[in-house]
Amino acid sequence: GHEGAYTLQVVSYESSEQAERFAKNLRSRNHKAFVMQAEVPGRGRFFRVRIGPFEVRKDALDYQASFERDEHMHTIVVGQTND
Repeated sequence: GHEGAYTLQVVSYESSEQAERFAKNLRSRNHKAFVMQAEVPGRGRFFRVRIGPFEVRKDALDYQASFERDEHMHTIVVGQTND
């Protein structure tokens, strides 16, 4: 996966190794997972595991529903404008 109009954020780690390991596990289950680095003001650097991209919000929401049901994990939909 990669950044796009919308992605699902699954988890965030302080360690790139943990994030990459988690993303690899998701990819082994056919999710388009990837890791992106983010600087969080006052908290430091984090490595976010995301799935996507999805071109329209409805597709992201549909995938979110099935992912959460199948994987038993909570996610958030992230848009380019964080809508």
